[in-house]
Amino acid sequence: MSTVQFSVVDVFSTTPYKGNPLAVVDDLSSSLTDTQMKHIARQFNLSETTFVSLPTVKNAVYRLRSFLPDGKEVFGAGHNSLGAIWWLAKKGSLGSIKPSGADNRIHFNQQLGPDALPVVVYQDPGDDNQGLSVTLRQAPPKFHGIHPNLAELAGVLGISEASIGFKWEGKTIATPQVVSTSTTRHLLVPISDETVLHNINLVDRDKLAKEIQYADNMAYGLYLFTPSSQNASAADGLPIFHARFFSPGMSGEDPATGSAAGPMAAYLYKYGIFELGAMASQEEQKVVVLQGLRAGRACYLTIAVGLLEGKSVQGIDDREAVSTSVTGQGVEVMKGSLVIPGTEMKF
Repeated sequence: MSTVQFSVVDVFSTTPYKGNPLAVVDDLSSSLTDTQMKHIARQFNLSETTFVSLPTVKNAVYRLRSFLPDGKEVFGAGHNSLGAIWWLAKKGSLGSIKPSGADNRIHFNQQLGPDALPVVVYQDPGDDNQGLSVTLRQAPPKFHGIHPNLAELAGVLGISEASIGFKWEGKTIATPQVVSTSTTRHLLVPISDETVLHNINLVDRDKLAKEIQYADNMAYGLYLFTPSSQNASAADGLPIFHARFFSPGMSGEDPATGSAAGPMAAYLYKYGIFELGAMASQEEQKVVVLQGLRAGRACYLTIAVGLLEGKSVQGIDDREAVSTSVTGQGVEVMKGSLVIPGTEMKF
C-alpha cells in the first residue's frame, strides 16, 4: 500500500498539547486527489488538515489546501496556513529561500486558493526551538452584515443584552459584524468582560447557525472577544484580548482562529480602538489574542493592522482600507506515515 508522510503541529503555542492541533500532509508529489484529501481530513478529524503541494500560480513557492472533517475546503489564512509554513521551515524546506533585509527574515509567497499571499518567517538565532515564528499577511479586510437584533443574539449566547459590547478608553464597542480577509466569513461579537465570555456555553448549534446567518448568510463562524481585565499586557507590552470561536460545523470549540483574529484587528481599527498616526510607530498597531482556555488550550496570536501598501496616513480616511496580519509559533507533537485511500473510494 502507498503511504504519505504527515505531522501534527500544535499551532500558536510552543508547548505540546496547548496549541491548536493541525494535521499537515506532504503532497509535494501532487499525487493526491480531492477525494483522497477529504478522506484523510475526515480520518484526522481535527478542525483542519492542510496539504502542502506545488503551486499552480506564479510567484508562489508552495500551495496549501485545507479541508474540514466534513470535506469542505476552506481558504482562511489562519492556523491552517501558519502551521503548515511553520512545519516547512522547521524541517528545512525553506533553505533555498535567502533571508532579506536587516532583520534577516525570509520573505516569500504561499498559494491559498487562487491567491499568492505574503509570508514572513523569522528564526531567532539564539533560540533553536522556540524562536521560529511565522507572519501571514492576509488579504485586505471586507466588512459585511451587522447582526440586526442584539437581544435575540444575546439569548442564544445565554447572556444579557447588556453583556454584548465593551468599553475601551471611553469608547463603547457593541456592534456584532461579519468581517473577512478571505472567502471565510465569521460574525465578530464584542463581549463585556472575561467572566461573561468564559461562562458562555453554546449547546444549540442550529440556533447558533441561524443567528450567524441573520447577519450574513455566507458566514459560518462566531468569534467572541473582550479586552483582558485591568488592561493586562503581554511580555512585550502589547494589550491582551481573550477570544472564543464556535462554528455549527465543528464538533467542539476551536482553540485558535487566525481567520477571525486577523479580521478582528481590522474591526478594532474601524471602531476606534486602534489609531494609525503619522509616526512610524503608529503605522501598525498590534494586540495579543489569548484563545482556547475553555478548550484546555492556551494559544497566543499576535495580530496587527496597518496601512495598505502604497497608502499614506493622510490618505486613510476609510477605516476599512487597511491590511491585517497574524503571527504565531508552533510545536510538532506527532509525525508518521498514513495509508493513501484508494482511488475507488467515494466521499
